Amino acid sequence: MTPGPERDRPADELLESLDADDWASVEPQELAAVDMRDVPDEALPTDRRCPHCHWPVLQVTTTGPHDHRLRPCGCRVASPEW
Repeated sequence: MTPGPERDRPADELLESLDADDWASVEPQELAAVDMRDVPDEALPTDRRCPHCHWPVLQVTTTGPHDHRLRPCGCRVASPEW
């Protein structure tokens, strides 16, 4: 995520809209309807994000040589090392 004032303002507004004092107090289910590009990296439980939907990636599941799915979002990637 790109640091800077133009990225801080949307993150602050999003935090306020969630009625939370800080990102540590936000429950993951509260982010279900949120554009994950607006959530700062420090609010996520991992430093890896899906290249498609920007959700945090907690696991990569491989079911074939070219079938890799990210969890929890379920997006498909061509390589486990995207």
